[in-house]
Amino acid sequence: MPKQINYKQLYETEHKKNVKLKKTIVELEEQNKLLITENKELAESKKFNIGEKDEIKTIKTLFKLNEKHNYKKLIEIFGQEASEGIKLINFETENPYNDYQEITKTKSQYKSDVGIKMIKTNQIYYASIKSKSGAKCAIINHTHRKANVFQIGKLSGCLPNLDLIIKEYIDKRKSKKCNEDINLIKLESIIDNQNKKSVMEVLRYFIFDGTGKCLSKKSANSILIYNNGDISFKKYITIEDQLKYVESILPCCVMSLRNKAMPKITTDCHKPWIYDNVGQNGSIKSKGCLHIRM
Repeated sequence: MPKQINYKQLYETEHKKNVKLKKTIVELEEQNKLLITENKELAESKKFNIGEKDEIKTIKTLFKLNEKHNYKKLIEIFGQEASEGIKLINFETENPYNDYQEITKTKSQYKSDVGIKMIKTNQIYYASIKSKSGAKCAIINHTHRKANVFQIGKLSGCLPNLDLIIKEYIDKRKSKKCNEDINLIKLESIIDNQNKKSVMEVLRYFIFDGTGKCLSKKSANSILIYNNGDISFKKYITIEDQLKYVESILPCCVMSLRNKAMPKITTDCHKPWIYDNVGQNGSIKSKGCLHIRM
């Protein structure tokens, strides 16, 4: 007598195989998506320095934490305001990021690198991202004396005091009393209260408000710090808060004059900031762009 087929058992066996196969297909599709993302990130990473890579990593990390509803970690970073999650604003579209792969480096016209909207309060913070994973963070990045901000912009009133500080630096360089880099607080002229106020306002402007060319399209009122995977957040809403922050970092600030970004033709306006560096072979390299990092 032929063996009776148990169709129910056969169905259940095949059904289990089918479920397992579908699960494998989903896993493979997820792995494929991950590989595509990793390849894209690898290609992008070649375009950026460590600080720029960390800026992107910071935004992507926050996006993932929010996507996974890891509000505990978000509260550790932002406080109780983040207890219901956050939205990360893309300045190009002025809308929240909806996809992890949309995230890239914010353009240089923006002093803030990302907008962070707290869902609980609707408060938006505009954060500048600083990396501590690589070299020291640049505050003023190779800016010459003829830059708009010093001539006709917000910092024109600070220029006379800044000239005094840079003159001391150049004199020290000429007399070999300092190397190219010097801590700001080691310059005697910064002891003068007006000089110090001007330096602090210059630093405040470049950290929160704008560049040598103009005011930023989106000023910053907070700072996100990325340190080898750890993220911290500080709010600096008022000018007073921002100046207190500047004063706290002043001992860490290192200034120099560099030749990078020097214009091909210099004028009398540039000259007070120019130090002519003479090489061993007698060649002269004019260095007149202010560079301050912390």
